[in-house]
Amino acid sequence: HPNDTYPVPPLLAMRVLCTTAALAMGQAGASKVQVLVITEAGCPPCQAAITGSLNDMVTAVGVSDIVHLIHHPFGNNYYTTTECGGAPYDPTIRHCWAARCAVDSPAADCFTGEIVPQHGEVEKNVNRMQACAKNLTTTWEAYWPFLVCMESNYEAQGLDATAACASKASLSNDKLQACYAGTDGDAAQQTEAQATVDHPGTPYVTVNGEEVTDLSTVLEKVCDSYAGK
Repeated sequence: HPNDTYPVPPLLAMRVLCTTAALAMGQAGASKVQVLVITEAGCPPCQAAITGSLNDMVTAVGVSDIVHLIHHPFGNNYYTTTECGGAPYDPTIRHCWAARCAVDSPAADCFTGEIVPQHGEVEKNVNRMQACAKNLTTTWEAYWPFLVCMESNYEAQGLDATAACASKASLSNDKLQACYAGTDGDAAQQTEAQATVDHPGTPYVTVNGEEVTDLSTVLEKVCDSYAGK
């Protein structure tokens, strides 16, 4: 996203399909392709990627069977710390926080301060709700429809889209709201924050550890990776 990222790739319709030949090359028992997605809710390029090229990839025939997708809805946010600082938002502070806190043994104050969102309080709140949805689902496939719905409705409704998106994704709105309002929400946010590796900007997507800067090619990258190319 601007102020903290590389240029966002154009959002083009996906034209590459996982062909039967590519899938066959993987053979039975092949490891699933690891897809990492880091976004924050209020970032327009992130919204466009999730509802566009990434969703096209996820919903392409056969792809969900060969992909393990991990989404971290913390993005360019960071917690206020004594060493790195806090508000107003500053990408230099974010990188400082990530170096100290998005690690196996974080500093003691990494997750005790206020969260500083890049795009305001609505973003912080929706990120928290998305973290709760991840916490309440057992597979990425169950979580993904909720994420797409929330991102699709972010500008118009923000957090108010939760109930309708929960229904659409067959999730319990009551459980989501309980998580959001309580300590489970705090824990879910911290889990996502600590797992959000330092990155140049958002949307940040990797396929088997390799960054994909042109998201119009993400389906092709997935298929090639599964086929062992």
